[in-house]
Amino acid sequence: MAPTDDLVQKLSYDAKRHAKRADVPVIRCALIGAACSKIHIVPVPVDTGYTSDPRPIDLRYDLYLEANSSQTSFMKDLDGIMVEYDHHPGFVNSYGWTVFKSDHQLPKINKLVPSFYGADNLTAVARGSYLVVKSDRGGIARNITKDDFQLVRDVVVDSLAATQTEALEAVAASKSSTPAVN
Repeated sequence: MAPTDDLVQKLSYDAKRHAKRADVPVIRCALIGAACSKIHIVPVPVDTGYTSDPRPIDLRYDLYLEANSSQTSFMKDLDGIMVEYDHHPGFVNSYGWTVFKSDHQLPKINKLVPSFYGADNLTAVARGSYLVVKSDRGGIARNITKDDFQLVRDVVVDSLAATQTEALEAVAASKSSTPAVN
């Protein structure tokens, strides 16, 4: 599923209904859908049982992102779909940020991320959708506003750069540990 602007509206409606039926609060997060033309602020319900002081991992991000690491397992590889910053490195008094990335075997190219400042320095194409959660110094999820959009863009680009750097370092390490064949 590659969220379009129209689909985001439907997903938001479904998320609000889910929260109301489960009697749980929602946290407003930023969604950068692979096929979206803009950043959307979306309501993300808190998972049942975590309604008091929810952390980013306590949110139902799976209502917006495909987040199944394996079709045969109910466990999620958070290292593969999540990047956390205690605070954004460029801003001393910033909130914490968590970026969840869709986990799909063939993710679509994200059409919005290339328009973000700094994205031209990425070594690979941005793929999939991203849900960004803001949290306070105590790690409690907080609502995102439009005033946060530039930080959201910066955090997404930084998370992609960090992921790409880790992948390149892993490839380099595997090549250096492979014995030479004569």
